[in-house]
Amino acid sequence: MAGRMAYNAAYWLQTVKTGTLLAQNMALHKRTMADMVSQRRRTPRVWARPTRALMDEPFQLEVACLPPHCPVTLRSTLYSEGNDLWEAFSHYVSDERGRVNVSKDESLGGLYIGREPMGLLWSLRLAVGGRQNIRLRKKNIQTPLVVDISLFDGHNTDNFNTQTALAMTTMERWYMAPGVRRIEVRENGVVGTLFIPPGPGPFPALLDVWGLAGFIEHRAALLASRGYACLALAYINHPELQLGSGMGISYFQVPSWG
Repeated sequence: MAGRMAYNAAYWLQTVKTGTLLAQNMALHKRTMADMVSQRRRTPRVWARPTRALMDEPFQLEVACLPPHCPVTLRSTLYSEGNDLWEAFSHYVSDERGRVNVSKDESLGGLYIGREPMGLLWSLRLAVGGRQNIRLRKKNIQTPLVVDISLFDGHNTDNFNTQTALAMTTMERWYMAPGVRRIEVRENGVVGTLFIPPGPGPFPALLDVWGLAGFIEHRAALLASRGYACLALAYINHPELQLGSGMGISYFQVPSWG
């Protein structure tokens, strides 16, 4: 009888210990999960909407999970087709909720000041240390410009490569919308590219002519993306042109857009 009581007591004690360990493990698990959730909430985030859009389409850029009234720098970067680095940056201070909304908040410094929702695009410049005195041009309009947006602590103007970004997002900016048709024109001495909007038409028509910059398609592609049938016409600095001295106004007269 005494042996059975001793066995029961030992069993009961072991059960209590096991239950205590389980309770401790559950409490530790809950604390760990709470810490993970809290850490996620504290980790700064930056996002852009939409992530894929036409070049002239407005976008929303927001930052969250910062400390209140925290100075930060937003930096945009892209590499051109010539592998040149372009950049822009602006300075903001988070609100009492730790958020920044580029569409509503004013930039306090950087490459522009004030409320500029598209500022991180239109203020892009060649990065210091790279080639200078060149323009940002898109020759292959069937691929996007890929823009990276990075968030940095404090108000910075240089040395971004030596700093670690707090957060980052990427967006694509296109000149050619889905469904736009691109047709190369090589007929009767005329050299160009015709862009036709999606849909049955008819469409208003435009003739797009550049100057000494040569033959560039991105403007015509963007116009077609906005509903215009547009012919990008080459007339100078193009290897397929054979105009000679007899070039006249007839070269620019498009007979029909039917």
